[in-house]
Amino acid sequence: MNLWHIFKRSIGLWWDNWIGFLLCSLIWLFCQFLVIPAPPATVALYAIAEKIVNNDPWDIRLFWQTLRKSFRVAWQWALPNGFLLLVLYLNFLFFNRASSENLSYWRVAWFIIGLFWVMVNMLYWPFWHIQQQKKMSKTYANCLRFISKHRWQSIFMAVILTLIGLLALAIVAPLALGVALWLAVVASEAVRISFNAAPKKPLPASEPTP
Repeated sequence: MNLWHIFKRSIGLWWDNWIGFLLCSLIWLFCQFLVIPAPPATVALYAIAEKIVNNDPWDIRLFWQTLRKSFRVAWQWALPNGFLLLVLYLNFLFFNRASSENLSYWRVAWFIIGLFWVMVNMLYWPFWHIQQQKKMSKTYANCLRFISKHRWQSIFMAVILTLIGLLALAIVAPLALGVALWLAVVASEAVRISFNAAPKKPLPASEPTP
């Protein structure tokens, strides 16, 4: 899996439809401030990203349709992840302020856990949209298989996307340029390439007619 090609195509897709990226990203950002529609809006963002990387036609109605239909599955994903994110944040504050040298190992451990959390969640909704069985356990299994197969690419992609996301939170301009949808497109493109490269199971031979 060539990350250069993934980022290059994602930038090209943004360039071809930057107005759509802008609109979807701003709607997604607005939903984050409202809290309740925040997780479903994330599902909707990745639904559009899946259409974009496959060159399928889409419009903004897909965002609202997905948002309305995905409240249950979105919050099933968001609640445990929100709790884990809170634990990671609190531990980061505690170990960052502590002065003991022995705690440096804990800082490294929580950093690795946080990086792994980013890797899994950047892949979760791309796999959810592309797989036939919409099950949380199957989606996480696919994420783990992807990370196991593309270890270094997953780490590098998670670091880059995290840095870009943090930059987008720090200044307004990246958000206005559609970074939220672009990040989803990068992850969706990586999943698409990995899925297409995987060997397909042969179809069962048809029984001869009597």
